[in-house]
Amino acid sequence: DKRAHTINKRFGRIKRRLGITDGSVVFHSLRNTFINAAENAGVPENITQLIVGHHRESLTFGVYSRGVELKVLLGEVQKITFGRIDKLV
Repeated sequence: DKRAHTINKRFGRIKRRLGITDGSVVFHSLRNTFINAAENAGVPENITQLIVGHHRESLTFGVYSRGVELKVLLGEVQKITFGRIDKLV
């Protein structure tokens, strides 16, 4: 829980520095935005779950799979775009 607290505090400081005052913009807003972009890019749900750290519930992937190779994950992440914002990264 300390990691989440630290990340949330840091996000809050960065948000204030950027002048973002909307209280609905929270650290998990990034996760929501990423997951929506992944879905729109056609990234399979099981891959998105691995990327964002969600537990996979299914018997097939949740119990028997050892996971996906990093090069596969990278390929799926590279499908995701945020339009003009991509140039800032």
